[in-house]
Amino acid sequence: PAAAAPLSSALARCRSGSEIAEAVQRWRNRDRRSKTLRDCTDGIAALGRWSLWAKSLSLLREADEERFGRSGPDIVTLGAAITACARGQQWSRALVLLDSLPARGLERNVVTVNAAINVRPAHVGS
Repeated sequence: PAAAAPLSSALARCRSGSEIAEAVQRWRNRDRRSKTLRDCTDGIAALGRWSLWAKSLSLLREADEERFGRSGPDIVTLGAAITACARGQQWSRALVLLDSLPARGLERNVVTVNAAINVRPAHVGS
């Protein structure tokens, strides 16, 4: 059988948050063997661009559960999830993800810390 197209191909054609959510759902319904961590990360990032942070976190949970043949989400995947929370103004969720990095065996980096810092509530430090 032919390999399934990467999720990024479907996402590139999307023009709205609802189209992105539909493309991600179609990907989620695929056979587990055709899913990749890269696809999952692309989905989290795309959902985050439309401030669909809850759907991004749901996809991150799926990556945690399914592992996609690896040890779990990597720093790029977690960075995409933190950024999704930032865009959705979910400060506490972004910080929880940032704090979870060491327990996942990942190190904080400039991208993940900046994403979490940039999500601070508007009334803090204005």
